[in-house]
Amino acid sequence: MSRQVVIGQLRVQKLTRRDGRRSWTIVWPEGTVHVEADRFLRRHDGSGTQRTYAYLLVDHLRWLDRECLGLDAVTMRDLERYMGLVGAEVRMPLGEPWRAGKRPYGRDALSAAAACLKGFYLHQSSLDVNGDLGTRLSGSRLPSRADRQRSLLGHVKTVVPANPLALRGPHRRHPKMLPDGARHKLLATVNSARDALAVTWLADGGLRIGELCGLHLVDLHLREWAACGQCRAPHLHVCHRPGNPNGAEAKTKHAWRTENGTVTGGLIKRVSPAMIHTYFEYLTSEYPREAGHGMLLVQLHGPAAGQPWAPVAARRMLARAGKRAGLGIVRPHAFRHFHLGRPGCLWREPADRAGRRRVGIGRDGGRGLRPRGRARPRVRRGAAQGMGRGPVRHQDYLRPLLGDRPERASRDRLEILTALIGGPSFDPVYRDDIVKIPGGHPIYRWECVVSACERTRTAGSDLCTQHQQEWAAQSAQGVGRAAFVAAACGLERRVGTEEVACRVCVKRPAAQAELRLCQRHLSRWTYHQQSQGKEADFAEWVSHEHPFDGYGACAAVVCPNLAESPLGLCPWHSSLTTATATTAARVRPHCQRAGGSGMRSTARRCRPATPTRRPSAAGARRCRPSRGPARSTSAACGPW
Repeated sequence: MSRQVVIGQLRVQKLTRRDGRRSWTIVWPEGTVHVEADRFLRRHDGSGTQRTYAYLLVDHLRWLDRECLGLDAVTMRDLERYMGLVGAEVRMPLGEPWRAGKRPYGRDALSAAAACLKGFYLHQSSLDVNGDLGTRLSGSRLPSRADRQRSLLGHVKTVVPANPLALRGPHRRHPKMLPDGARHKLLATVNSARDALAVTWLADGGLRIGELCGLHLVDLHLREWAACGQCRAPHLHVCHRPGNPNGAEAKTKHAWRTENGTVTGGLIKRVSPAMIHTYFEYLTSEYPREAGHGMLLVQLHGPAAGQPWAPVAARRMLARAGKRAGLGIVRPHAFRHFHLGRPGCLWREPADRAGRRRVGIGRDGGRGLRPRGRARPRVRRGAAQGMGRGPVRHQDYLRPLLGDRPERASRDRLEILTALIGGPSFDPVYRDDIVKIPGGHPIYRWECVVSACERTRTAGSDLCTQHQQEWAAQSAQGVGRAAFVAAACGLERRVGTEEVACRVCVKRPAAQAELRLCQRHLSRWTYHQQSQGKEADFAEWVSHEHPFDGYGACAAVVCPNLAESPLGLCPWHSSLTTATATTAARVRPHCQRAGGSGMRSTARRCRPATPTRRPSAAGARRCRPSRGPARSTSAACGPW
């Protein structure tokens, strides 16, 4: 329908609700609602059919207004005459022309108009308006072979509804297809990675344009064995969301939901390696980082850059690209006809949808993956040797990235890894360089099950050590476990569970958690206590202390703690080694005392060396000691 200003006649009014959903109704020239049309359109609220029926019905109501016919005076001959005026072949006088200067309806539009008129006048008949016309429209006929195959229980049907206004004659068996080589020509003429993604996903995925523009990032499960558990291969979920900001809606309305950030349900469609390649190329090059709407396709230019891409913009992009490629106007639905018409397409309907192929449960537990039933006797399972497509392995999904571009192999792998980690299906707990598992993790929970208890579980139990001992004592007296957990009081975390910095020098770890002093300040406080006796005041002594330089981070891989000595190890890693083996392997035995004392000179004199490990060594505990005599670290390097 072309957009134009309508003055002095009935018009279609679009209504945008507060939650983003859209509805359509018909209003009079003065702005009041056409009550009869609004009642009928409300039956299709929330679907794309409401918009189609609104524009078809408003043309019929305008014709009734010109013919001065009321809804209660319309006859079957009037409806047949109207269908002839808009493009149907009707052998009768049609009267004054209608829609002068406009193209007549096509076959699909005439079928939709016939269904709309039948539904509208049957609805009026149910309200005791023009019952005779409703009786003539509510006819039936015998089911054909196509009707039986289209229905779920078609073999038991005896009658089907008939529409006397519908077209008669053979249907067009071959839908409009794309020209040969259209995909490669379009990919050569598009101007961005987003446009290449749209062409590839329409061609390989068989998506409708509303389904493509309505995809969210959480709908994409582009790896094997995704968390949804509904398809083994990489796939996507087409979910009907009526409140999308770009107005895109999926035509199918299968039930779906989100569980722990994972989308399940909807219409599941498998994706090809080329679709995965274009997705990563678009996400790593053009997708904005600050996009908060979560939709896949966004606008790249103009004042609305970063906002969701509307379906009308995608249609115009394909039309422009088709003209540049010499293909004419390319329509998105032609990709779907080409996709469903070729063998081996990657599309499957859910198993519980009526009227579709019978599919069963696959070996991996997913629905809609393989046909149900057994092969006929003496029929080979699968293609003969040398025939058909071979098995697809997971490394084949990355092959388009590495083919003919060996110089970008490492970079592409890094981009893929970065995009996978930043994807919505990746657990945010594992994104940081240092993984910190929270205490209440659903899989790796380590906190005690007692409410408000911050202590860790003991081995082989879900209780901490203190509560495990209390439970062992009370269970002998007949107290149930549930009653004990409900009545037990939570305990605070033990002192020393996490690293605490020194209160004087923040670059050194505290060797004493209660006083929060590093090893050197703890030694100075002990000496001060011995010299002052009972008169030693901790607060006054701390106020006169000066911070010392630290030793940096722990030398162990991915350890975030601070080193406590020139060895470069934190207290935990230092405790894992034997004193003699650690001193002989990590500290050079010839640390000579140079002029001047202090931490900087000590760090320069004591340089760490790489420890020698046994072939079967698993940790620093098995470091091979040096042959020379071991020397004490404190004796060789002075005070720390």
